Amino acid sequence: MTRLSARLTATTAVVLFSASAAFAQKAGDLNIGRTSAGQLAVAFDFSQILELPPILAVLSGWGDAEPGFFSIDVDLPADDFLMLDSGADIRYEVVSFDPAFRGWTQGFAATFSNPGDQFVVGPPDFDEHPFWQINSDDPLFDPGQTLWQATGRLIDVGITGYQPSDAFTSTFSPVPEPCTATLLLLGSVLASRRRTKVSSRKAVWTIVALGILSGARPALAQEFGDVWIGRTAAGQLKIGGFSVADNAVTLPPVGGLFNGWSDNDPGFDRIVSDDPGADLFSMETGAQISLVAVEMDEAFRAIDPSFNIMDEVGEQLFLGNESLHIHLTWHINSDDPSFDPDQYLWNATFRLIDDGATNYADSEPFTMHFVNIDCILADVHVDGNLDILDVSDFVDLLLDPAGATNEEKCAADLTFDGLVDGKDIQMFVDLILA
Repeated sequence: MTRLSARLTATTAVVLFSASAAFAQKAGDLNIGRTSAGQLAVAFDFSQILELPPILAVLSGWGDAEPGFFSIDVDLPADDFLMLDSGADIRYEVVSFDPAFRGWTQGFAATFSNPGDQFVVGPPDFDEHPFWQINSDDPLFDPGQTLWQATGRLIDVGITGYQPSDAFTSTFSPVPEPCTATLLLLGSVLASRRRTKVSSRKAVWTIVALGILSGARPALAQEFGDVWIGRTAAGQLKIGGFSVADNAVTLPPVGGLFNGWSDNDPGFDRIVSDDPGADLFSMETGAQISLVAVEMDEAFRAIDPSFNIMDEVGEQLFLGNESLHIHLTWHINSDDPSFDPDQYLWNATFRLIDDGATNYADSEPFTMHFVNIDCILADVHVDGNLDILDVSDFVDLLLDPAGATNEEKCAADLTFDGLVDGKDIQMFVDLILA
């Protein structure tokens, strides 16, 4: 599903803009836009080291689904950083990756690591997250290496035909195992006793394509494609953003690491700006938020970046602290013995808990809906239109649901309960008349 006053040479210009300048961006992601001259541009702090946590199962090494690619949603004409137009279709293209480093496409369907390999970011608005991995099983893996670099660029294969961005390099580092981390911490403490100077480094945000640098932290944007996590004024966890009650998430087919249908959207993002009218506020320092399974349909599972798998009631996945932003992998598992090929809808009910110092009350349970068919709600005739032809097909389906295809049932099941019955009638009428 979710910006130099001076015009200089695109590949070499470095200009500071005012600290008051701000643009909407997704914290932690590569923010994607374009220049007025039609070149793709990226805003990100490329000076930071991106830490990858250990992978506990299935794959080996270290990996995470951050950072992702986020299309900016506010223009900043004064700084020549603009939103992408409709018709753009963006790809991340590999220029060079260090040995033993690779990216995975959504749902772990395929990898990209060789020059020319591409990751499909897609048309705007987008918030897409590949999985970045340091592969310790790779024959070229060097256990003495501490940093891995990935250089790529953005290209546009859409009708807008934007010029490719300049190449940009992200740097990744493995997070040590707990015992190793303890030794490193001890070493750093001993080393600090011998130091007489302490240096600090200010984050630098870079817009690649014009070489824009700014010491000012850009204003945060909230991604409408993610589930937002915040709290009420009374201290209960609460969700906002992506409306889980009104939408079913279509998972595309996969056949790489997993079989079935899978994607890592929607993700979970902390509330950036308080919304008193909705009684939704940002979390305070000390929160430790986890997602707990209340009910889950068979053959459905959620997988975190460390490959912890949640597929049974009572299991939980850690999402992060008050600054959380994480994309789980949602997977309809066709290899599961309980998988039903005639099923088109999988539901999973969760609640949020806080094990941190803030001790927020548990959220109300919420149900997320997933389908393995790309259907249009109320388009029971399956022709891409909502019209009188859908009415007769809807009536036929009500009278004889057993004779309907999964595509027809997916379009007619407007309450996302796995049934087509009288409860769907009013919503069907509203959509046809809209």
